[in-house]
Amino acid sequence: MSIIVSVVLIGNLEGRRCKEFLAAAQMKQHIDLHTLSFAAILSSSSCKTIIATLFEQLRSNRVLIKIESPGENFVIERSLVARGAVESKRLTPADALCLQEDFGRIRFLKEWYVGFCKMLSDLGNHINQQARDRNLTLRYVNTPDAIAILFDKPKVQTRLADNNLPVPKTIPQLASAQDYGDIKSILMDEKSHKVFIKPAYGSSASGIMALQLKADGSAAQAYTSIELVEEHGEVKLYNSLKIHRYREKQIARILDILIHETIYAEQWLPKAQTDGLLFDIRLLSITGQATHGILRCSTSPMTNLHLGNHRKDISTLPDYQNILSQCQPLLQQVSEIFPGADNIGFDILLSKRLRQPYILELNAFGDLLTNHRFNHKSTQENLLDSALAELTYA
Repeated sequence: MSIIVSVVLIGNLEGRRCKEFLAAAQMKQHIDLHTLSFAAILSSSSCKTIIATLFEQLRSNRVLIKIESPGENFVIERSLVARGAVESKRLTPADALCLQEDFGRIRFLKEWYVGFCKMLSDLGNHINQQARDRNLTLRYVNTPDAIAILFDKPKVQTRLADNNLPVPKTIPQLASAQDYGDIKSILMDEKSHKVFIKPAYGSSASGIMALQLKADGSAAQAYTSIELVEEHGEVKLYNSLKIHRYREKQIARILDILIHETIYAEQWLPKAQTDGLLFDIRLLSITGQATHGILRCSTSPMTNLHLGNHRKDISTLPDYQNILSQCQPLLQQVSEIFPGADNIGFDILLSKRLRQPYILELNAFGDLLTNHRFNHKSTQENLLDSALAELTYA
């Protein structure tokens, strides 16, 4: 049987995400598999030439593209920050290229996002042009445009709310804040005493803080994975694998730094519990259909699994079928309002009393659920089956 589909993976090829996808792809027959590293793209003077060279090697007129996360690689992070620094007032591209690795440090998130969007735009433009020039049938797991939008958390939450999807209330006035004093004043005026404060462009709980203000404003406390470090008179923020509890003086120091990365705030909704643990749900949507579902269980407000929290299959909930039936229409509606995003990791909260689902976040790279099976297949196997089926019969 001849080659049916050419499959192209773009990412940090040494990383676990790419390795899991390649392992799944190599199990498939009759596909023409190719890879392209972010390192090659970012070190080249011509993205156009690299993409043209890649497309010359493809052996099918049906092409599937998967763009992976650029995370877990400092050289790539630094290169993206340098691209974004062209529009920055904080550092120049030359300054960015001189940055030394400082593992876990939270810095230049805005510049990173701008640089990431520029790379995605270049990739999309040149890939789409090659497909047109060669009369190919092209499909992305997630398009470059969709990935860029999904990484802008405030924009995502606004679009969800505008389409009457259930999301926590956001406090848009926070965009005008200049320091912690402004943040506190705005939250007190809005009577929003319990909120999550998040960087607009972060991921994996990076820079997220669960903030609680006393009703009269006389005190504050916060739970966060941010570690506050002072070295040689400089205050730095780092991602930590433990949850820290801070009081107001430390909160102010953290937020006075974090505010420069662009932040937003949303209502802190109480989570439902299972076996005495708070939980939310990571639900993987493939073309608008619920597939892999896990519970992320924690004793703290932060449920991200890399923080040492517990993972359970969604089927351990007695009412999981009812929960999935409530979530499925949300997944379908999101797939309609975010065209080009066929593979989305939903973070869903169930309200404590009524178990009503709320969409907390949408993740463009939410399919890293190692060793989890749905219909006896991994996440990568399932998304490949879906995409290849559509391309094969296109």
